[in-house]
Amino acid sequence: MPTPADQAPPRPEQTEPAWPRALWLVRHGESAGNVARDAAEAAGLPLIDITARDVDVELSGR
Repeated sequence: MPTPADQAPPRPEQTEPAWPRALWLVRHGESAGNVARDAAEAAGLPLIDITARDVDVELSGR
C-alpha cells in the first residue's frame, strides 16, 4: 500500500536542475567615443575628441 511519502512531489535536491533551453551571449559594439578615448589616453591628451554625447556616438566598426 503506498504511503503519503510515496505520493509526495520530489524534494528539490532530488530533481534535475532547471536549465534554460537556450543561452544567448551578446557583446555590445565599441563606440567611436571609446576609440577616441583610447587615442586621447595614448597621446596624453586631457580631452576626448567627440562632438556628441557618448550615447549618441556611432559604433566604431571594429
